[in-house]
Amino acid sequence: SVSEAKQTNLIVNYLPIDMMENELLHIFWKIGEVVNHKIVRDRRSGRSLGYGFVKYKDASAARLAQTVCNGHEIRGKFLKVAFARPRSDDIVNTN
Repeated sequence: SVSEAKQTNLIVNYLPIDMMENELLHIFWKIGEVVNHKIVRDRRSGRSLGYGFVKYKDASAARLAQTVCNGHEIRGKFLKVAFARPRSDDIVNTN
């Protein structure tokens, strides 16, 4: 498995349903250079599913963001920030 020391992609759970991508970016960009960010949405309705991803340019920023932003309160919700597992297509043929 990829060690957390090298990971740059974070999964962010418990996002307020009305949060937009620019607000998600605003929380995380202060810590380091964000290369990608998205809120996962229902394909038909466009409604937020309450979680998203933030990818940093470097792993040190991702580690700091995981520590600093985990538990961050926004509109009565507490964000849960963790390192994202690789997508299944990234882990094919690993054994």
